[in-house]
Amino acid sequence: MASHVPPLLPLALAGALSAGCRGGAPPVPDEGTGPQRIILISLDTVRPDHLGTYGYDRPTSPAIDRFAASAVVFEDAVAQASATLSSHASILTSRIPRHHGASFSARHALGADVPTLAGQLRAAGYRTVAFTGGGQLDRRFGLGRGFQVYEETELNQNFRETAGLGIEWLRANRGERVFLFLHTYEPHHPYVARGLPGFESDYDGPLPPIISVELLKEINSGSRAIDERDLRHIVNAYDTDLRSTDDGFRRLHRFLRRQHFLEDALIVLTSDHGEEFGEHGSVGWHGHTLYEELLRVPLIVKLPGNAHAGTRVSSSVRSLDIAPTILDLAGVPIPETFQGVSLRSLWSPGSASEDRPALSELDATPPSVSYRRRPWKLDGVRLFNLEADPLETRDVAPAEARRVEELRQAVEEWWGLLPPPSTNAVELEDSTLEQLRALGYLSRQEQP
Repeated sequence: MASHVPPLLPLALAGALSAGCRGGAPPVPDEGTGPQRIILISLDTVRPDHLGTYGYDRPTSPAIDRFAASAVVFEDAVAQASATLSSHASILTSRIPRHHGASFSARHALGADVPTLAGQLRAAGYRTVAFTGGGQLDRRFGLGRGFQVYEETELNQNFRETAGLGIEWLRANRGERVFLFLHTYEPHHPYVARGLPGFESDYDGPLPPIISVELLKEINSGSRAIDERDLRHIVNAYDTDLRSTDDGFRRLHRFLRRQHFLEDALIVLTSDHGEEFGEHGSVGWHGHTLYEELLRVPLIVKLPGNAHAGTRVSSSVRSLDIAPTILDLAGVPIPETFQGVSLRSLWSPGSASEDRPALSELDATPPSVSYRRRPWKLDGVRLFNLEADPLETRDVAPAEARRVEELRQAVEEWWGLLPPPSTNAVELEDSTLEQLRALGYLSRQEQP
């Protein structure tokens, strides 16, 4: 599909931002003690180039931007999948999808023998609790393993409400060592265009304020044409959803500050994948390709004591690295089967650049794979030079046969690191199926 979708704004590449590390700060607590509170936040479907701290010029994220100023910002973080379940499973297990087994397309749960971040922290004495949006994070897919509390919120609950659940739990357990995981679908389609200062207010085209899943499917199937003005309206709706999500983050951050919880907290903010807005022929969609607009994610890490506040890391990192980083800073042993590496070495002043290769998979049958070792990216049989061609429009594989083979062998070696896990088929309840339909993962007629 191509002709019905106009070309869109290119990715605002984070690499254009300063890559220097700035300022020392109080050290991380001694090994074995760990932060009192560890908070992992996943804002579903957030492109980093639509946040102010990554260079966006619209007011989508003022609270997140202020938070980022006290944290370490990773400018080039890559997800291990472009779909919700498989990407979150990689975050929580530090394994590529092939090795954790969780797949929405195959309706498979997380492998029964796969260690999780929550399980490791629980064994180390942390109270573990999660409030998620359900859907592809339904407990039947296995992501609740290791959590003492794993609650799924109501359909369409905004992040302000989800943050409120986390706040009440933190307040009630203020003396405990806590690992809190918060997830929201608020930035995910459908989008709602809100009349907010700094955002579009004069659109008079044919599209409604609510950009529904059905409308996006019509656009992406070619049955409904849109022009550049309509596309801007859709992006505007997405951006105002981000601003609403940011308001929820502001509520959480204000509570942590007023309760004096911030000083000893480790807070990680990220996303599972991005969203396409016309770069490669689709609008308001994800999970269908492995292009950069879907794999690039925000990653912001606030260390205890605001250590290394203001540091920006330009090295390529992966969602795989989140769990080992948390365990490293908590002084908890990292399982040998974790495939990521702690990010600790990258934020120290004067640390050398260390680009980490990233393998990402499309949750499909059969799955396709991309392997990214900057500046090269092998996507299936196509090869892109991200430095010369950041929008991935020119396949240079015919001229780089030796490099293609080298990267293909690297994929084979990674696949061979672990045997595929044992997986179980998942049967979902009617309420979860309805939520998945509302999020666009199932048609009205489709059964699991």
